[in-house]
Order: sequence, then C-alpha cells, then structure tokens
Amino acid sequence: MNISHLCPLCNNEAESIIPMLRDCPLARQVWDSHIPPSILNSFYGSSLVNWLCTNCNSNACSHLGIFWNIIFFFGVWSIWLHRNKVVFKGNNPPKLNSYEVITKAAEFSFLGVNGRKARVKTIIQVGWTLPPVQWVKLNSDGSSMGNLGRAGGALFSF
Repeated sequence: MNISHLCPLCNNEAESIIPMLRDCPLARQVWDSHIPPSILNSFYGSSLVNWLCTNCNSNACSHLGIFWNIIFFFGVWSIWLHRNKVVFKGNNPPKLNSYEVITKAAEFSFLGVNGRKARVKTIIQVGWTLPPVQWVKLNSDGSSMGNLGRAGGALFSF
C-alpha cells in the first residue's frame, strides 16, 4: 500500500497540522475570506500553539458581527472534516466552502450563544384593589381544558 505523506488537500507540502489547517491553499480560501483586519498581520506567522491560543481567545468581530473565535472554531472543524472525507472516503471536492463555515458559525452564534443568555426576570405584583367611590369593578377570569361549552362566574358586592 502506497501512502502519501503530502497534504491530501493540496499535495504541496508534507502533511502536518499547521500547514493543513492554516497554510494549505484550500484552507487559506476559508481564512482569507473572514479574518478580521486586527488579526490579519499575525494570523499566518505563529506557531501552532500560539495560533490556536490567539484565535480561540480572540474578542475580535468579523464584518458580519460574529465573534472571530466562533468562526475560527468552525473553520478548523470544517477543514478537518474536509480532510477526513478526502483521506477516508476518497472524496475530493475542489475547495472548501467558506460560506458553509460562516453559516454554521452564524447559526451557533445567534441561536447557541445568544439563546443561552440569562433572561432578566421582572416581578409584577398582582392583587385586587377596591374601585374608587361610585365605581363598580367587574373582574373576570376563565380557564378551559377541552370543554368550551360551560362557564361560571361570581359577583361580589362590597
């Protein structure tokens, strides 16, 4: 069995993590579309550990209003899944879909992250008050569980 040691995505460099996830031309298609300007200068020059730490802890926002660290997570994940499809299933799509990365990141950001924010509870005191003099107050309330034909009520005089 002949196993290539070249990157399965581009066949340009020996396969290792940083070239495959960051420097491979197919990976760069994903990153170059979405890197915030504040990160661009340092994105391609750091070691694996620094690259992961810097981008995972980044508070920068993309031009779409999505935090960069969320886009980064989905970018790395998508590149890795793409690589595994090529290696293990023989699939060889011509390029990664950067739109799909943004779609997944946006869905997670707006539904997953924002949907779990603590909601502020508002306590409303509810009670009955006597109406002003020479006024009549008629309160009503109702409930039904499958029987919409009957109703009841009460009238009180004070």
